[in-house]
Amino acid sequence: MKSSFTKIFWGFIFVFLELHIMVIDILPDPLGYYLIYSGITALAKKYFIGKKASTWSIVLIIFSIPSIFISQSSLHMTTQIPSFWSIYYTVLSILKLILIFYVFQLLVAISEQVAKKELYMWTKKFFGIYMTTMIAIYLVESFGMNMVSDIVVVMGIFIILAVLIIEIMFLVLIYKYRGLN
Repeated sequence: MKSSFTKIFWGFIFVFLELHIMVIDILPDPLGYYLIYSGITALAKKYFIGKKASTWSIVLIIFSIPSIFISQSSLHMTTQIPSFWSIYYTVLSILKLILIFYVFQLLVAISEQVAKKELYMWTKKFFGIYMTTMIAIYLVESFGMNMVSDIVVVMGIFIILAVLIIEIMFLVLIYKYRGLN
């Protein structure tokens, strides 16, 4: 179980970090999703819910290939008119959220079976916090094009901080699962 969660952890690190040299991402998202897939596949043999998570990770492996060459930060909130790439990254974010939903379901199933009540309760609570926060952020972002630019800047800073905090907390949660037997 430790090696599976290590792969999932590093996979989400690859997806979370975006480091571009020139136009190429040196931590490509498809490789991150492959690591997630390989970690989840090993767990799916024992936990059936993992099959759905592995299916979504395959979808994301394929769908995220263009993200190797296009920097998300250069497209994010730079224009008020949606472009093909901004729509692409919105869809990619929604697909990632679906994957994380099933990863959370897998984490809940594992912590419930291993009988780690404290970890089980925190995972369920954080699942609600994560999903509520991310859905709220997506909803607020969708109205950004209709707001005054000063408000959009402040809102953008808040969104970046919220996503940074919530993603780091998610990584810490996955890291905690490495210690389970």
